[in-house]
Amino acid sequence: MVKMRNLLPILLLSFSVLQLNGQQSNKIIFDEMANQNILYGRGTVDVFQNEQFNQWYSTEYEHYNVQTDLLTSAKLELTSITIKVVLATWCKDSKREVPRFIKILSILEFPSEKLEIIGVDRKKVCPEAGVEAGFVAFVPTFFFFRNGIEIGRIVEHPNESLESDLIKILQNK
Repeated sequence: MVKMRNLLPILLLSFSVLQLNGQQSNKIIFDEMANQNILYGRGTVDVFQNEQFNQWYSTEYEHYNVQTDLLTSAKLELTSITIKVVLATWCKDSKREVPRFIKILSILEFPSEKLEIIGVDRKKVCPEAGVEAGFVAFVPTFFFFRNGIEIGRIVEHPNESLESDLIKILQNK
């Protein structure tokens, strides 16, 4: 039988983790340089349902025609992949590319727990989420990791298309 004093540290740790996650997730702040509310810090895809982001997000998401033929013809190994997206909700490139990218991931049934979204301010920083000055030059930046090692990135906009660039990165081309 588990004794209560053995459970106390576990409960306290669990509460601390939940509290920490709650403080870091989907934080919306007013950015004076951008003169608007922005996503700042770690977030989830759910943040785009917020009224401040939903109109541009939903429009791009719904109207983007994913090149499913490219995705289905490519052999994509996603089990060891994690993705970090550094974006700015004040940035027109982020407003265009991020909803499109999320739509591609949803078609690929990419697990949301393997996707990290980080919102930055006008200086393109968010120290509390590990994004220091110089970490990204342009937003959005999509980082791809295989087993924790960066294997590629898409910076600001794709070279060919999000689908083609994604496939090349995942196939190491």
